[in-house]
Amino acid sequence: MLVQQQNGQNSRTIWASLLPDGSLQISGQDFGPIVERFFGFDEYEFAHTIPAVYIQPFLELLGSPNNDVLNAITQFSGTRYSELSEALERAKATMPIQFWSRP
Repeated sequence: MLVQQQNGQNSRTIWASLLPDGSLQISGQDFGPIVERFFGFDEYEFAHTIPAVYIQPFLELLGSPNNDVLNAITQFSGTRYSELSEALERAKATMPIQFWSRP
């Protein structure tokens, strides 16, 4: 678990997991009136998937090379999640990171 926030009717949960093919997935789900104001729906889901061969280069970009991938990623939980989010955006320029979302 990277982020778990509750603020009144609004909530945000973000987690990281390794997929069966070795890829790293960072997923999230937002609920509440704030989400509805942006998207017209009260739920928003998203996921970034980093292919297995790009995980170590991604961790190096974060400045956290580590063989324990999930441990390295959890260093960017809570208030440090914005660093992870920014790194994902930078990495998309050189790595085939897949992104999907849906309201």
